[in-house]
Amino acid sequence: MLDSDVFAQASVLFVFVQHNLAKLLERGRLDGISIAEVIGIYDVLGGNGDAAIRQAAQVGRAAGTRAAATRRRQDRMRPQPPARNTLK
Repeated sequence: MLDSDVFAQASVLFVFVQHNLAKLLERGRLDGISIAEVIGIYDVLGGNGDAAIRQAAQVGRAAGTRAAATRRRQDRMRPQPPARNTLK
């Protein structure tokens, strides 16, 4: 079990990071930011992502973010055809 000092230190660190992020966002003239807790698919039920996809649980998509952060992003951000429904 974790010690209360560890929780206190983590809390202080979180406030520090949160404060610095707020200052950075303000400097960049951004109003807010959204940070996902999970990158990818929840895979705790059955050991894979099938159940999460069937139940329309949170399914992340980082491809657009990665493409936007790379050079010549216009070439990488071409519209993709809609995915076929493979789940029955």
